[in-house]
Amino acid sequence: MLLIGRSYAAAVERRYYRDFTNDEFYFDKVINSIRNCNLDNELVAITGTIDEEMANILALHNMVTKELYSITELYKRSLASKYLHFHYGERIQFIAIKNE
Repeated sequence: MLLIGRSYAAAVERRYYRDFTNDEFYFDKVINSIRNCNLDNELVAITGTIDEEMANILALHNMVTKELYSITELYKRSLASKYLHFHYGERIQFIAIKNE
């Protein structure tokens, strides 16, 4: 999350004001939040074509956005998109071309 956010100017800590250091924020908030949202299991459940799964993929993006909002009180849609693409882009791309 740190690498993705900072590389693409969408860092999770950007414009978020807190009373603890960046390291504490990432270890105490970000890591636990992403682990607890069940993201991997949700992605594995996506098995159809892109047309069949578009609603599920958008729901997954919404879930990540809401999870980031829960720790920052900001809608981090761009970071959610970049995070999903970075970690799962190949999987989502595979779904898109699977049945061609």
